[in-house]
Amino acid sequence: HALTVLTYLTALLVSTFGRSRGDRSEVVEIAQHIDKDTSPAARLERKADMDEATMNQFVGQAVGDVGALLGGAMVVIGDKLGLYKALAKGPMTSAGLAKATKTHERYVREWLNNQAAGGYVRYEPTGRTYTLPAAQAMVLADEDSPVYMAPAFEVAAAFWLGEERILGAFRSGEGLGWHDHNERLFCGTEMFFR
Repeated sequence: HALTVLTYLTALLVSTFGRSRGDRSEVVEIAQHIDKDTSPAARLERKADMDEATMNQFVGQAVGDVGALLGGAMVVIGDKLGLYKALAKGPMTSAGLAKATKTHERYVREWLNNQAAGGYVRYEPTGRTYTLPAAQAMVLADEDSPVYMAPAFEVAAAFWLGEERILGAFRSGEGLGWHDHNERLFCGTEMFFR
């Protein structure tokens, strides 16, 4: 269920972020409802000071950043389960990829749909197959490639997992030693810079 929600949110973010800057009326409407519990005077003052075009531009940036976070989690899943490496061998259906990686087809299908929505894989409706294009394979599946970047997503995960320690450092000012970070930082950094 969580994977379905992630897929839906990512597709929504991709479709929203993909709109032209002039077509952000839904985003503006949502943003205007977020502060509905503040006093009318405060809302009027804030609207008077707000440049709507600047706000729309920033909303687009924030939506893109959330999409990147969700997409990064999906890259970690694809890397850890060997989905990219298996898909790099050639076009596969979701059932074929699930069988090749010993995973559950339903989750693999949702993951593939997410990856297709984000442009990471290509979907061929005729045979219901998915393909990992050569450029994406170089970045996500080929560990010997000079542009292999899958480990970089492990580094990002380490920051989320080390959130409490990082917050503590901000509050105390004591700093955070390299050895105090989540271990995924070390593994991701080592693989990324090898």
